[in-house]
Order: sequence, then C-alpha cells, then structure tokens
Amino acid sequence: ALAELASLLMTAGCLPAIPLVSACLDKGLGRAMTSVNVLGLAYVALSLAPGAPARLCSAVVFAAYRGLLYSTINLFHAWVFGPAVMGRTIGAMSLLSSFPLFALQLPIFGGGPHFARAQRAAARGLRAP
Repeated sequence: ALAELASLLMTAGCLPAIPLVSACLDKGLGRAMTSVNVLGLAYVALSLAPGAPARLCSAVVFAAYRGLLYSTINLFHAWVFGPAVMGRTIGAMSLLSSFPLFALQLPIFGGGPHFARAQRAAARGLRAP
C-alpha cells in the first residue's frame, strides 16, 4: 500500500508543484537553479530519514525537484542557445556530460555492475539510525 501511494505521489505529485516551478522560473535563472539545489538537498535529507512519513514527503519533494530541474534545464538552453536549437544542445550536453562519468566509473569500479552496488552500500551507510 505504501509503495502504491509513493508511486502515485511520484507521478501526480508534480501537479501541485506547477505553481512553484512557474514562480521560480519567473524570478530568473539564478534563483531557479538555487531552488533546484535546495530541493535536491531537501530530497536527499528526507530520503535518508527513517520512517514512512519521511519517505512519503521525500516522494513529494522529489516530484517538485524533478519538475523544477527539467524546466530549469530547458529554460537555460532556450535562454543561452535559443529555442531553434534547444533540442540539439540539450542532447549534445547530455551526451557530452556522460563521458566523464563513464570514464570515472571504469578505473574506480572496473566497469562492471559494481557501481550500482557501491551506490546502494553507500546509501545504506549514510542512513540515520
């Protein structure tokens, strides 16, 4: 039951966040990016807290974070590069940013499935008792 509720909050939870996203984007790109970082930190803090209420709150915060993050990325690309080439620049930036992450993964984790296991182990170690 809790998983279904969290799933519903993740998909429909972005609807209450639309006014928040709109208000942040109206304040400018700098404030929107700061808001993205604050919501990201709030999501991480809530996801590390024990208990079901904190997890449900983290699902709501993540829905707002995700909506604001992708809106801010699109606003940045439209503002800097223009709407005519926005799709191409978003694709190119996503592709180019994946190469350093892949290059870091190879020497540290040997390129295998150990990366996901190490992330899960680190997340378990960081959880509050």
